[in-house]
Amino acid sequence: AAGSEGASLITIAAAIGATAIVLPADPLQGFAVDAHDFAYLASSGRIDKYRIGSNKLQKVQSFAETFGPNLEMLPTSKGLIIVDYEKETVGLYSYKGVRDWQTRVVLPNIARIDGLGQVWFCLQSGSMAWKTSDSSEVESMLGKAGDELFFPWLLDFSTAPNGAFYAMSLDRQMLRLERDGARRPVGKAPKARRILASKGGGVLMLEGPDGGQRIVHIADNADQKTIWTAPADIPKIEIFGRTGKGHILLAAKTDVGGLAYIVEVAE
Repeated sequence: AAGSEGASLITIAAAIGATAIVLPADPLQGFAVDAHDFAYLASSGRIDKYRIGSNKLQKVQSFAETFGPNLEMLPTSKGLIIVDYEKETVGLYSYKGVRDWQTRVVLPNIARIDGLGQVWFCLQSGSMAWKTSDSSEVESMLGKAGDELFFPWLLDFSTAPNGAFYAMSLDRQMLRLERDGARRPVGKAPKARRILASKGGGVLMLEGPDGGQRIVHIADNADQKTIWTAPADIPKIEIFGRTGKGHILLAAKTDVGGLAYIVEVAE
């Protein structure tokens, strides 16, 4: 049902390089922004679609299907990939909520997407798996010798444009991993919590909240540079991803719902 919600949109000073959106529900249950300025927010197993306006979020639709309480929603050119961590499913849905396909994924721990719309997983076992466009099921990711890729030390990862991916180990070592299993250390960042492959090469890290929350770029030669610093009074950022347009998407839980930032900075 269409309706107007009271959540407001705030434009932050240009020097900060971000737009903040007040959310009516906790974004950690599932949150995404597509390429057409619509936001998708899960709450109590239901996904609501909102238009991001100049001064408020306007609810335009609720998806008919219900989901578990912990979702990963990943925007693609074809629709919204929804990973349901509790029900152990991954599916593609149109931006109007119509399911295109769905399949099983056993004990997923982290889900990410690459530039081809393929969904990558690190399972709770540490094994890597993916759902490719030419397969109807989630399959193990194999190295050059045909062995399964297995990274039990992996804390977070993000796909790179050329089929490689960046990974962060439990001791906050950043690595560039090739599909054949080859690995190259990039740098170490003790305060990093999440990572995201940078459009210009290298990897972006989300640091803080201790010492302040910021996004830091690590080049493949290990050079580090802060590219965005969060306002000091915002809650602990938990979501670190991208919108459908490719901008950086951050989100945090608040006492009354959530707060999201769309960050547009040179990477």
